[in-house]
Amino acid sequence: LRQEAEANGPAAMYAKLRELDPDYAAKVHPNNQVRVLRALEAIAVTGKKMSDQQQDALPAEAPYRALCLCLTCRDRNVLYRRIDLRVSRMVDAGILQEAEWVWRNRDTFRTAAQAIGYKEYFPYFEGTQTQAECTEKLKQATRNYAKRQLTWFRNQNDAVWLYVDEDDVLAKATALVRDFLGK
Repeated sequence: LRQEAEANGPAAMYAKLRELDPDYAAKVHPNNQVRVLRALEAIAVTGKKMSDQQQDALPAEAPYRALCLCLTCRDRNVLYRRIDLRVSRMVDAGILQEAEWVWRNRDTFRTAAQAIGYKEYFPYFEGTQTQAECTEKLKQATRNYAKRQLTWFRNQNDAVWLYVDEDDVLAKATALVRDFLGK
């Protein structure tokens, strides 16, 4: 499948997935070649569509009760300022030294080398960017990650949103947890 993707391009592979499993293709971005190829592989190996496999994997009813409290800020600018402050604290606490250690050992720690917080500093260690530029990249990468998390949690039906930039957020959270545990 990888050879086919290299020969025909990602668009052709996505078109093939849309033809074989349109439900799953609708959930996957056309540029996400890992998932596109994985879904095509599943069909080739098992003869079963990924959308069917996912549906079959869901239990008839939830095996447990859960309370999903999502914390964010109503004002996106407040959230971004909090992220910037967190990154500044990470720098003060020694993220640069950690990142350099990961950079020096990136062949051994490949997953860590891809983590937000480390890879943004690699250009600094290579001498192609300043520490300040890399820190700004880390702030932006963290803001982007927060945005992806918010999008994901907004699609969770049972998520309860609490806003840390509003009064009594702790009291609200406590009341929700007590009510949940009381049922």
